[in-house]
Amino acid sequence: MAQAVATDPRAGTSVLRLFFHDDAPGLTGEKGAGPNLGSLHGFEVVDAVKARVEAACNATVSCADVLALTSHGVVSLLGGLTWTMKLGRKEVRAASQTPNANLPGLGVGYFVIYSAKQ
Repeated sequence: MAQAVATDPRAGTSVLRLFFHDDAPGLTGEKGAGPNLGSLHGFEVVDAVKARVEAACNATVSCADVLALTSHGVVSLLGGLTWTMKLGRKEVRAASQTPNANLPGLGVGYFVIYSAKQ
């Protein structure tokens, strides 16, 4: 994590943002959703951490836990708050595509989003 943050200053915030998105190996989640293309960064950091975890203990730690721990680690690394979290998340078996259809694209401004909610 430290190397990723040193190389790319936005890596920390990018990884934290990923914590709020779903994705799993072999599934089309938010990672590949059209509106997110080009806006979600940091997957390469999480993928590198997951590869190291898998090398040490194959098929033991879920991607969800790796993402949670990576997000926690980067916040701590950058001097943010720390918190206790339970581990043991399971891998998702299916990703809902409904939320992806409702994601605003990169070119949609705040006013358009706000007006749509009225």
